[in-house]
Amino acid sequence: MTRFMHLLASALILLMVSACGASTDTPESSLTAFYEAVAENDAKTALEHVSLADIKESEMGVAREKIKMMVGNFHAKAEEKGGIEKVEVLNVATNEEKTEAEVEVQVTFGNGKSEKNTDDMVKEDGEWKISF
Repeated sequence: MTRFMHLLASALILLMVSACGASTDTPESSLTAFYEAVAENDAKTALEHVSLADIKESEMGVAREKIKMMVGNFHAKAEEKGGIEKVEVLNVATNEEKTEAEVEVQVTFGNGKSEKNTDDMVKEDGEWKISF
């Protein structure tokens, strides 16, 4: 029964993201889409929400693999806590030019516990991406 509830919660999260179109036109929508991809262990989609602008071409392959590993590790830790139940944006602070942002989120897990994270975002070609 617990597995069924987890699958149902995951399906609802996917529906919410699909309804929003997984937009990247705001820092919060891009960051939420990233966390939803992590919840589904979808490293390819998560990677689409990460800035690779500062990575040298010769290091791109290694950087992508490291990010995929990070997504897998975060997904595994989230699964140990019952999966990601909800991602709530608490605060968004952008610079004057609206090209950089700091986004504070609270991630709530299936076991009822939550964690706050602050992620740096950067706008690239009209899309907001996470800057590591």
